[in-house]
Amino acid sequence: MNKIAVKINNNEYIMTGEESIEYLVKVSEYVDQKMKEIIDVNPKLSTSMAAVLTALNVADDYFKCNEGKNKEESEQLEEAKILLERFDNELKKLREENTDLKEESETLKEENELLKNEENEMQKSDLEEEMIKLKEDMNMILKEKDAKLSEAEDMISSFQNKIYELQMKIVELEK
Repeated sequence: MNKIAVKINNNEYIMTGEESIEYLVKVSEYVDQKMKEIIDVNPKLSTSMAAVLTALNVADDYFKCNEGKNKEESEQLEEAKILLERFDNELKKLREENTDLKEESETLKEENELLKNEENEMQKSDLEEEMIKLKEDMNMILKEKDAKLSEAEDMISSFQNKIYELQMKIVELEK
């Protein structure tokens, strides 16, 4: 507990309080100044009347200060409510966008899967077409080879017949 001697309106008072000595001095100087202002305007006032008027003025200052503070707090509260509402709206929009993006992502994944399947089918189809073409080419080559083989067989047969005929002539000539 702090204790200090202060002068208010040229009278000394002992002031005690839990606050710092600097704070106690500041309060006593404020009261002394307010009391001097009242006495300067009305020098015929008694000390007790000047003290009552000083108390009224200090109370007036206190209420005005509180009203200003309450008004300021009220304005700050209103601003905070507006900001909170904006944040809530923005959060709601962001959540909706997030949901939309998730849905779009799922749709794109499904489309991607379909495209992969189509690509696989097209590759299979292309391979099947290529296999059919290769079979056709092989069949054509086989037909050509068969034709050449048949031609070669015909030539062999013709040569064999000529050889036989020549052998027959040789046998006749040898007789």
